[in-house]
Amino acid sequence: MSNIPLTDLRIGNIVYTYDNQQDNIDQECIITAINDNGTLGFRWPDEDYNCNAPLEDFEGVPISEEWLERFGFLYCDDPNFDKHANAKMFYSKGIQIGIRVDDLRCPSFYMGYPIRGIVYIHQLQNIFYFLTGTELTLKQ
Repeated sequence: MSNIPLTDLRIGNIVYTYDNQQDNIDQECIITAINDNGTLGFRWPDEDYNCNAPLEDFEGVPISEEWLERFGFLYCDDPNFDKHANAKMFYSKGIQIGIRVDDLRCPSFYMGYPIRGIVYIHQLQNIFYFLTGTELTLKQ
């Protein structure tokens, strides 16, 4: 069952879906369409063709250090932040993201003021676009 409200998704968001040919292992995919009937169009990252599946077949991808680096965020050595929050700070285009070392599934976000409640990649993509006007893309 999906942990994603349909209204949270945009075309280009990265989420997990189930690949029936891979024994239902979570596979990252890219949303290509949001259909009126509640299904989502998607494609695998290395494929050009689109598939469709119901919303309940999708899950959010938790934010992690690896994902931040894949998006081009840079680690910032901030001893005051690291010491007080037990966290690592990442930075890109004026946005600072603190990832708590003891619980990577519960990051804290900062840009002047804390932004709370963002734990999945699609949420990060959406807030990044809202704040910068540019899409958050994977770096090669």
